[in-house]
Amino acid sequence: MIKFGVGQPVRRKEDQRLVTGSGNYADDVRYDGQHYAVMVRSPYAHARIRKLETADASGMPGVVAILTAKELAEDKVGTLRCLAPMENIDGTPQATPPRQIMAADRVRFVGDMVAMVVA
Repeated sequence: MIKFGVGQPVRRKEDQRLVTGSGNYADDVRYDGQHYAVMVRSPYAHARIRKLETADASGMPGVVAILTAKELAEDKVGTLRCLAPMENIDGTPQATPPRQIMAADRVRFVGDMVAMVVA
């Protein structure tokens, strides 16, 4: 059997402290002036995005930024990359098509991200 291969069992060490309430989570951290990001996701499985209205939300108290695919493109953020490339069974590299961070013109599944609000 291959040691440390994909699909191999890994003994977990953190479970006891997490299930007994002794764990530390990112949400437990609080800093003065801290902001939170909330992802706005599509409720539709497949739909065209005609426009995203962000003006009302951006004027709300505490809102620092609203990011959409338009802002990501303007900032030349790019696409998501596969950080763990794998090989096909025949040894050739897996296909890794570019994956957009946010939907720009069309959502393709329920939960597809269309915006991020920082407040």
